[in-house]
Parts: sequence; structure tokens; C-alpha cells
Amino acid sequence: SDLQLSTSKQMYFKVANAAGKIAYRVMKNSFSNKRKYELLHLSEKFLKIGCSADVTSGKLSLASLYFCLEKNEKCLNVTDAVLRDILPSTVYVRGFENMSYNSSRRNHYQELASSEHISLSQKMKRYCLTDIEIIQSTSLWPAVIDLEIETFPRETRLIKMPALVYLYLLRFLCFEIQGDEILKMEALSELSAIAYDDEHNDGSFLAYDVIGICHERVGNYSQAVEMFGKASKEAKILDWINENMNPGLLRIGIVLNKRFREMRQRNYL
Repeated sequence: SDLQLSTSKQMYFKVANAAGKIAYRVMKNSFSNKRKYELLHLSEKFLKIGCSADVTSGKLSLASLYFCLEKNEKCLNVTDAVLRDILPSTVYVRGFENMSYNSSRRNHYQELASSEHISLSQKMKRYCLTDIEIIQSTSLWPAVIDLEIETFPRETRLIKMPALVYLYLLRFLCFEIQGDEILKMEALSELSAIAYDDEHNDGSFLAYDVIGICHERVGNYSQAVEMFGKASKEAKILDWINENMNPGLLRIGIVLNKRFREMRQRNYL
């Protein structure tokens, strides 16, 4: 049946995505240049297969690979493609359990599922936007969020982040590296809007910290502290986070220390 075939395809795409991330991890631990090249080729190949799962999750994993390899132009090309694919009809599928609490999202998804005579797998590829899944053991993410990712317990195999939060983080960092201030601030503006968007911000400490990090990097310290404050509140309700290792509070400390150093330097001038 269509449902069985589509389910099998989705599983295949998800497995390919995970295999691509694991191949990257193995590559990082390899000493042979030839072996590294082979594993990178394999990682890219698997991640490209995973791009067919939906509008965002697979493509953002591929964009992560390019970013970590310092191929910023390729990373931006992938994120451009994602933004082009997000249409007014696109539905955000953040776990079916959450749909029961959001009638508009549920109705939108039901309309999508019953429209057009194409397979469910094709509908997922064209119209469904899902969170990116980070595999903690792979290091396939921007280093600027190491603190947040390493906060999660080792037994946490998959860490989810809202798709657009992650996408604009990648774009912000790429434009920062390229020295393009206008497009960097445009990416930050999008992140700032997402901070107050219940649809594309899951309200997690990870999402708020990402937005705060970008504000901090451009010197918007008050906005950064506001985001880190929200992150720390969300982190406090998680029983596995140690009060002394709350990433939001640690980030606030970093900002205050940076402000103090800058004030001292100005006083010396």
C-alpha cells in the first residue's frame, strides 16, 4: 500500500541521514588521508539521500557537513534551497503528539494529507518541515553551540532543534565568516523574530541560547542576556541539568565578563 511504501521510504531516508552523520564521525577519527576522503564522500552521499525525507531536516544535515568542512558557499546554497522550498502550504510537523494541541496545524496537515494524488512520501518531501536531529556523538554541528550540546546527557542520542533556528544560525555564521554585515544582520533579524514565534520556536533552552549567541557575537548584549535568561528558565525545569551547569546562566556569565573587560579597556584609553 501507499502508506507502507511511504513509511519504508521515510525509514530509508532517516537511516541514510544517520549513516551520513556517523560516516563523518568515523572520518574525524581517521588518520589516513585516503580514508578521510572516502568517508567524506560517503558521508555526503548518504546525507544527500536523506534530503528526500522532508523539506528541511535532511538538507540542514547536509548544510551542517558543508559548514563543518568550511565550505560556506555550499552551506549557503543548501539553506537558500530550503528557504525556496518553504511555501505557504508548508506544514511544520514537530511530532504528531504536539498536533493534538494545535487545531490549526492539525487541520492544515489533514488538508495536506488528503489533497493531491501523490504518495505520502512525496507530500512529506514537498510540504513537511521538521526539526533537525543532531546526533551527539558525531560533532556535526557549529562549534559555537558546543556548550549547549555537551550539556545533554551522553545517553541522549538525538537532540532536536527547530529547523529555522538552526538554518538561520548557519546563515548568520557563514555571513559572519564572509564579512557580509548586511546579510549577517538580516539572518539575526530573522532569528529575533523567531524568538517570539510559537510555531518555529519550540521554547527550548537550546533555541533561546542559539538566538542569544548570535546577539552576543554582534555586541547586542542586552538582547543576548534576555535570550539566555529565557534559556536558563527553560533549562531549570529539566531534572537532568545541574544548576551549576545551566548553559543559559553560563552564557550570561560570559557576556557579563566580556562587558567588564570592554569597560576596563575603555577606561584605560
